[in-house]
Amino acid sequence: MTAFRVLDPFQAYTDLNGALAAGGTLHFYEAGTTTDADVYGDEELSVNNGATIAIGTDGRAVDDIWGDGTLSYRCRVYASDGTLIRDRDNIGLPGGTGNALPAMVSGEFLTSDGSNWLMAAIRQMLDPTGQANKVVGSDGTNSLWVAKPADGAAGTNGTNANVTVTPTSVKWNNGSGDLFFIEMGSDAAPASGIPSTSKAITFATPFKTTPRVFTTTTGNSYATDGKLGITAITAVTTTGFTVSFDTNTTTDNIFADVPFDWIAFGTIAA
Repeated sequence: MTAFRVLDPFQAYTDLNGALAAGGTLHFYEAGTTTDADVYGDEELSVNNGATIAIGTDGRAVDDIWGDGTLSYRCRVYASDGTLIRDRDNIGLPGGTGNALPAMVSGEFLTSDGSNWLMAAIRQMLDPTGQANKVVGSDGTNSLWVAKPADGAAGTNGTNANVTVTPTSVKWNNGSGDLFFIEMGSDAAPASGIPSTSKAITFATPFKTTPRVFTTTTGNSYATDGKLGITAITAVTTTGFTVSFDTNTTTDNIFADVPFDWIAFGTIAA
C-alpha cells in the first residue's frame, strides 16, 4: 500500500486571532465528504491514529500524519473550543497515485506505462556462450536457443537453391518430385522456293512429358509479295518439335529463311 505525508509535520497552526491553536484538533475526512478517514503514524501504515489528531502546546500536530495513497483527504482544523479555523479539501498523493513507487519485486525492474510506475519482469538477452549457429526462439512462455534454419545452397552458374537459370532454360521445384522446366531458343526454317517450309527442333534437355510449345516469327521479308507464313506446330514429342510455315497460296513462295523464336513448358525428372 502506498503512503504519503498528508500534512507538513513542522507546520504550526494558529487560531482565528493568530495565537497558537494549542489544544485544538485536526480532523480528517474522505475528500469532498464528512466521512471520517483514518490517518497513520508511520509510513508502513501500521499505526492507525484514527481520524482525529491533537494539536500540542507548540501549535503542531502531536503525531506524524501519513495517509493511504489510494485516498484523497479533507482536513478541518479546529480550535480548542471547537471553532473551525480552516478547511482544506482534496489532499492526495503528490503527483497522483500513478507517481507512487510500487514495492520492489525480486527479478523485476521499475518501468512505466506512461502514466503509472510499474514493476515488470526483466527480459534479458540469452547468454550466447556455446550457442553457435543458433537463433533465439520461443516456446510461447520462455525464450530459448534453437538451431538456425538451413540456408538454400549458394548457387553457381545461375543456380540458387532449387532454381536453375541458363541462357536457354529455367527449372525449379520445391525440393521433391518433378521439376517444372522452361526451355527456349531461336532458329530459322530454310528458304524453300515454294509456299511452305519447316524446321525440326531438338530439345537440348528432353522433357519427361510432352511439353507445350509456342513460336513466333521474328522477320517479315521471306515470301514474295510480302506475304507472311501461317505458323503451325507439328509432331511435338518429349525430345523436340517441328514448326511449319505456309503462305497458303500457290504462287507466293518462301525465298528467304524464316527466323523464329520458340519456348516450351513442361516437366523433367528431378
